Amino acid sequence: MGYCRQWIENYSTKVKFLYEKLSQGGLVKWDEKDDKHLKALRHDLVNAPVLSLPDLKRPFYLFVNTDSGTAYGVLTQEWAGKKKPVGYLSKLLDPVSRGWPTCLQALVACALLVEEANKITFNGELRVLSPHNIRGILQQKAEKWITDARLLKYEGILLDSPKLTLEVTALQNPAQFLYGRPSEDGLAHECLSTIEEETKIRPDLDEEELEEGDRLFVDGSSRVINGKRVSGYAIVGGEGLAVIESGPLSGSWSAQACELYAVLRALQLFEG
Repeated sequence: MGYCRQWIENYSTKVKFLYEKLSQGGLVKWDEKDDKHLKALRHDLVNAPVLSLPDLKRPFYLFVNTDSGTAYGVLTQEWAGKKKPVGYLSKLLDPVSRGWPTCLQALVACALLVEEANKITFNGELRVLSPHNIRGILQQKAEKWITDARLLKYEGILLDSPKLTLEVTALQNPAQFLYGRPSEDGLAHECLSTIEEETKIRPDLDEEELEEGDRLFVDGSSRVINGKRVSGYAIVGGEGLAVIESGPLSGSWSAQACELYAVLRALQLFEG
């Protein structure tokens, strides 16, 4: 069915249940809900498409947005003064990028859907329209979250192509209609400020220590001893830095997980 994806709106979400079923080991468990999804998918496969054929001599317009870890896009061209769809694009984001702030997810969505759109446009002139400032994110905020390898890939796709233009638009984005009713309170926002707000742990947390109050030190570790992984944590404090609490943890825990557990236990001890 993959060859039909650009003809079916919201394709990735509609076939997600099938991929999940087939990726499970053993016999496939099927229920009435799956029957309902399959009937809807069959209807879309046999239904007449509303898309027009692409004209490679004209520029293309790609509207991009994200929702629930999925990138949605509508590829259009100018026709009689209006933008007519020539392709519906959708792609699931990878597990790593799904945990990023919304504006960074939009960056990944643009890169993924531009690659998909190039299969139709044959690297023709393409204007990417999104409510997010993709260029500003790439040049100012991306390096704090994205590895160098990913950053080079996204820059190569979105910034180094001479026939690709990135635009920020507050117009109603048709890609929103692929996953439900669009937002009524508008799409305008400041991406860089939004990323700062979403990634800040809490506004009253400072890096300078307080002069008053008790002071605790915590640590967690995970290492291999005699061929067996051993994990644990400890909390010390008071006069002479006495051990307040310590104990073993699951051998499957990483050192970072052990340290987080130690911090949580220290906070619980402070609460009494």
